[in-house]
Amino acid sequence: ALLAARAVGAGALTGGAAGVLLTYSVMVPNQLGWILKLYTMAEVEFVSVERIGQYISLKTEEEEQGNFYPEEDDGSSGPAKNKALSTEQLLGQLTFTNI
Repeated sequence: ALLAARAVGAGALTGGAAGVLLTYSVMVPNQLGWILKLYTMAEVEFVSVERIGQYISLKTEEEEQGNFYPEEDDGSSGPAKNKALSTEQLLGQLTFTNI
């Protein structure tokens, strides 16, 4: 703004040109902010696509460990029994205790 005022005073720049210069100089940071926002949004989308590609190339559990056949008495039949079950939502903060 000071440079535009000085240029107008020296006769190197007209008042209208100085107004246009000031108008566009105010808009430049806003436009740069939008460019940065769009760039970061595109980067997030590309990371998501890359992650999907990694998930597609993962081996299944059967391929990784072979076929798994449980033993006859593995406890999978009958009711489930839990003794003194506690859960935590955040590290060290129990939400349910001894249920």
